[in-house]
Amino acid sequence: MTEGISGANLERPALPKLMDDVRAGKIDIIVVYKIDRLTRSLTDFAKLVEVFDTQSVSFVSITQSFNTTTSMGRLTLNVLLSFAQFEREVIGERVRDKIAASKKKERHLGRRTSAGQIPVKGQEALSHSRRSQDGSHDF
Repeated sequence: MTEGISGANLERPALPKLMDDVRAGKIDIIVVYKIDRLTRSLTDFAKLVEVFDTQSVSFVSITQSFNTTTSMGRLTLNVLLSFAQFEREVIGERVRDKIAASKKKERHLGRRTSAGQIPVKGQEALSHSRRSQDGSHDF
């Protein structure tokens, strides 16, 4: 997998190639640092494990010890993935709540206005050239 790519979904550059290699029988074991580096979605992981099982591919997490070939290992894995998915959803909710609260308070979201621009409430920032042509926003 590529470092710096999120495990939030399965749309990542190297994952289709990995899955093609698994289906072709080229891989015996998949090793990850943490489970959530592969995926944080329980449903996505279930789909991946189904393919791993049909191809007799083992799955190992270096920092989280479990064995996917036993029922207890699968239970442990599902619990860990449930928490990872929960964490991702809570972060998304917090971000949406923060944006909504900032909009209610009419706070500017995003980067600061660059030099030479004047923020006008309810409009995009006017540049010096537009301001001088417009006339209504002169100092």
